[in-house]
Amino acid sequence: MNKKLNSKKFLVGFSSVFLIYILFISFRSLRHSFFFQNRGRVNVVIYGEKPVFFSIGLGNPIHYFLSFFPDLQVAVPGRYGVYRMGALSKLAALDKKPEIFKRTFSSITSSLVDFYFYPGREKGKIYFGDKSGDFYLPNVKDIFTLNSNASIFDRIYLYYLFLGKNKNQFRIIDYFSHNSSEISDLHDEFYKEYRGYFYDEVFRGERKKIQIRYRSFATALMVADILEGGGIRVVDVSEYKVQSKKNCLIMESGSEFSHTSKAMSNFFGCELGKNQTGVYDIIIELGSIESDWEVD
Repeated sequence: MNKKLNSKKFLVGFSSVFLIYILFISFRSLRHSFFFQNRGRVNVVIYGEKPVFFSIGLGNPIHYFLSFFPDLQVAVPGRYGVYRMGALSKLAALDKKPEIFKRTFSSITSSLVDFYFYPGREKGKIYFGDKSGDFYLPNVKDIFTLNSNASIFDRIYLYYLFLGKNKNQFRIIDYFSHNSSEISDLHDEFYKEYRGYFYDEVFRGERKKIQIRYRSFATALMVADILEGGGIRVVDVSEYKVQSKKNCLIMESGSEFSHTSKAMSNFFGCELGKNQTGVYDIIIELGSIESDWEVD
C-alpha cells in the first residue's frame, strides 16, 4: 500500500513539474513571438523549388511579392562564395545551418528577413530551373509542416496574417525573374532600384542614428544595406579593434531599449547593453557575427 501511495505521489509530482516546465517554455516562446513585438512589417521567405519572398505591411496595406528561380547565382554570407539558389538547401543541410536562408535572402533583398520556411522531408534536395514561379499564398501545409525558425505561436500568427489576402493586394516585383547581371552587381542594382520598399514604419518613426563598428569593411557595408533597407538609419561605419571571439554587442543609452535595438538584437543575435553612445543613438559592434555575414 505504501509503495503504491509513494508511486502515485511521485507520478503526480513529476507530472506537475513537467506541466510547469511546459507552461514556462510556452510562456517564454509566446513572450518572444512576433505577436508581441511592435513592428510595422514582417518579411517571410518560403524556400522550395520556386523560392518566394513576402513583405507584409502590418500598419498599412502595402505588400510585396518576389519569386526566385533555382539557377539564379547568389553570394552566400559566411564566406561560402557563389551558389545557385537551388543549391542553398543542400548547403544548409551539409553545414547544419538553416540560418543560411535568412542571411542569403536578407542580403539579396536588403531587408530584415524575420521568418524562413524550408522543406524537411526533402532537406538537402537540389533544384534546377531558369524560370521563377507564379504568385501564390502560403497554405496551412506550408506554415505548419515546413521547417522554420518560427515558433508555433509565430506560425499561428502568420497563418492568420495571410488568411483572406489575395493577389490584388500585392505588388509583384519580377526583378529576379529576368535579371542577368553579373553576380557582383546583382545586389547593388537591386538595392538602388528597390531600396526602402521593405522598410518598417516603426524604425522610421524612432529615427535612431546607428553607428556600426567593424573589422571587415565589406561586411559592415552589407549589414548597413540590410538595416537601411529595413528603415534603420545608419549614419557611420567605423573600424574597431576587437578580439575575433568577442560577441556582437548593441549599446544604447537611456533607461529603456528602443524597438530598433531590440529588433536588431533579435535579428543578429546580439547582446543588448547600456552605455554612453556619444553623438549616436545606438552603436552596434559586430564582433563574432562578422564571419557569419562575410561575403567573398
